[in-house]
Amino acid sequence: MHLACVVRARADASALTGVSRVLPALQVGVSTERDAEGTRVTGPELSVELPIFDQGQARAARILAQVRQARARQAELAVNIRAEVRALRNRLDVTHRSAEHYRTVLLPLREKWLKESQLRYNAMLLGVFQLLQARRDQIEAYQAYLDTVRDYWITRAELEGASGGSLDAQPPKEKNP
Repeated sequence: MHLACVVRARADASALTGVSRVLPALQVGVSTERDAEGTRVTGPELSVELPIFDQGQARAARILAQVRQARARQAELAVNIRAEVRALRNRLDVTHRSAEHYRTVLLPLREKWLKESQLRYNAMLLGVFQLLQARRDQIEAYQAYLDTVRDYWITRAELEGASGGSLDAQPPKEKNP
C-alpha cells in the first residue's frame, strides 16, 4: 500500500477513535428467552456500554502512535529520496564534465601526440615500440572516454528513474577516433 494512503488511513482511524470515545458502543437486537413456566418470550434487546473505567485511552494512544510512526516513515522516505536524487545529480555532473574533458582535451592531445610520434618515427628519431605505445595510449584514452560516456548515460537513466521524469540536460557529444 502507498505510504501516503497508510498515513491518511491511520489519521482517519485516529479521528474515529476520538468519536468512539465520546459515543459509547450501542447494540440493538432481538432476544428470545424462556420464562419459568416454559413459554418463550421474544422482545427487543438494547445494550449500552458505559465508559466508566475504560474510556479507550490505550486504543487512542496506540492509534496516535501509529499515525506518528507512519508520518515519520513518510518524512524519512522523502529525505532519502531527495538525498538519492541529489547524489545521482552530482554523479551525473561529474561524469558529464569528465566526458567533456576527454572529448575536448585528452583525445585531441593523444591524437596530436600520435601524429608527432609518427613524424618522429618517419625521421628515424623514434623506435617502432614507442610509436606503438603512442597508438596504445590513444586507444586507451578513447576507451576511457567511451566508458565515461556509458557511465553518464547509466547515471542519467538512474536519475530519471529516481526523479520520475525525463531530464532536459544535454548529453556529452561523442567523437570518433
